[in-house]
Amino acid sequence: MKRVSQLGEVFSRDYRGLPKKYWKYQTFCWYIHDIILSIFHDCLENNKMSTSLEFENETHADDFEKSDDIFEWLYKNGYGSEANLILGKRIFHAILADMMNFIYESLNTIEKGKITVSLALLRKPIRDNLLYLEWLLGSPEEFIRLVYNADINRYAIEGVDNQQKLTIIKNALNEIDNKEYFGLMDENVYFDLRYNKDAGNSLQKVWDKANHLVTTRKHNRSDEFNFVFLDKETHLDFIEYYYNQVPHLLFYTYNIVIKIYERFFREIEDTTKLYNNSLIVYKFFDTLGTVKSKEYFNKDTKVLLSFPCLDCNKVIQFQKNSKQFKDFRYSWRFECPECNGEINTSRYVFWEDYKK
Repeated sequence: MKRVSQLGEVFSRDYRGLPKKYWKYQTFCWYIHDIILSIFHDCLENNKMSTSLEFENETHADDFEKSDDIFEWLYKNGYGSEANLILGKRIFHAILADMMNFIYESLNTIEKGKITVSLALLRKPIRDNLLYLEWLLGSPEEFIRLVYNADINRYAIEGVDNQQKLTIIKNALNEIDNKEYFGLMDENVYFDLRYNKDAGNSLQKVWDKANHLVTTRKHNRSDEFNFVFLDKETHLDFIEYYYNQVPHLLFYTYNIVIKIYERFFREIEDTTKLYNNSLIVYKFFDTLGTVKSKEYFNKDTKVLLSFPCLDCNKVIQFQKNSKQFKDFRYSWRFECPECNGEINTSRYVFWEDYKK
């Protein structure tokens, strides 16, 4: 399978360490990983990490330049929203960079059949980083001030009690788009997946086993060394467990990330949201086997099937019965019919940027 990196390089992935029935799930995981990564990279373009400040008067401008702690000065002198914007960008970018490194390694590792390592690598990004992103989205001022004040005891994961975790998740769910899907979920779904060791679909109990050779608690007590003596059937059960949870969680993460991006970096036009959300939702449900492509793109709100080519700067349109659509559906790119370059379909397309 070939992928196109965010820098445009074409490279192959080897899925032979996975049973073939999971290849489509792995392809979707890489697809949504790259969508998120493209949003991450966009934050660095055109000085988006910078923030322009407008002061009430020249005295404020001079005092700001002379201040030892610019954030303390901003908060004390009525520029709290500006301070939150600057810090919010930095916090978001740092948390997301760390998160995507671990997710990349988890996806890369499972292709080699190393399910224990792959599951262990998911623990930090899904249990820790994702909660901080949810917090930044749902209660940005609270979270930013905690981080700025280095109030670690109040925002360290183990210091956040279960009820507060539920509230953080609930607040984030209220902010994200794709309500036709997430409206069917509540905070308990995402809490149970990540923190409830007694839930049937809990990743927490699997993480405990992946990170410890012996576990003694009731919910995951070891019969022998954890994951050391796995037979083939049990090994496949854990791969199944991985793909039952991870595509869904990555789709959820994308929805969190794009809303934080919009809050701190720039407003996204409705046409851009419709275009990207429609294609990403299609890929998600197509992976789950719950959507038929012909029906999906015949809706009243159908999306124009088109992608911009970064090589020839042309917008390439195609039909749903074309080879290009097949390549979009089953991989991450297709060949540009104008210049024969590779068009990467696993990225968030900001159509605003193509109007300039």
